[in-house]
Amino acid sequence: MKSPVRMTKYRTLLLATIGFNFSFLIWFSFAPFTGPMAEEFGLSPAEIGILASAAIWLAPFGRILTGWLSDRFGAPAVFAVVLTYVGVFSMWSAVAQSYTVFFLTRLIVATAGITFVIGIQHVSEWFEEGELGLAEGVYAGVGNAGAAGGALLLPRVFGTGWSGPLFESNWRAAFFYTGAVAILLAVVYYVFGEAAKDRGETPGHRRQRQLHRLVLHRHPLRDGRARDGIRDDLRAGAVDERLARDLLPAGL
Repeated sequence: MKSPVRMTKYRTLLLATIGFNFSFLIWFSFAPFTGPMAEEFGLSPAEIGILASAAIWLAPFGRILTGWLSDRFGAPAVFAVVLTYVGVFSMWSAVAQSYTVFFLTRLIVATAGITFVIGIQHVSEWFEEGELGLAEGVYAGVGNAGAAGGALLLPRVFGTGWSGPLFESNWRAAFFYTGAVAILLAVVYYVFGEAAKDRGETPGHRRQRQLHRLVLHRHPLRDGRARDGIRDDLRAGAVDERLARDLLPAGL
């Protein structure tokens, strides 16, 4: 999907980082409220432990699946879908009256952590090799901080004396409103997120563009590994024929 504003690599990094940060916040949003939840549902410490461990049950399969879906449909669309269903199930868990429904809805909410793979793929499409490590470090580092941010922020926003328009329980309000924010963020990601392949800028396209520039400006290839890499690309057919005709006279 074409973004209504011109997306740059830094805007894409910011969007992906915000999405991942909030995903981690909503993933671990139950942690500050284990006491009141245990009291309301009559949970033992062992049952609270099972609820906490359930946060990673679906993560391995979910990350493999979303990685494949991101390759097929683009990271922005898949990120938006994940944030949407996570938001819906978070809001559903806020109104759950039985522990079974609550457990199952929170199990689905816990799959928010699979957005790590989606964002990594999205960021990697926009950054060149020499910048990619730092970009993904910023994405992962700031994104993971969402878990700690939720532990610090949510109990202060939804304190023990909470008495809101919809809920008397602070944990129910927290789950409902964070779910609503997740859905809003999903819309923002879908509208403004843009896969690099939508603008013809996959890593393969960038490599060919760089090679074209190299030929046009007659830059010497002093790096032996670079020369070998280009030779391999030519042999494998990874470079188009017109570029090959330009490069071959240069001694490649």
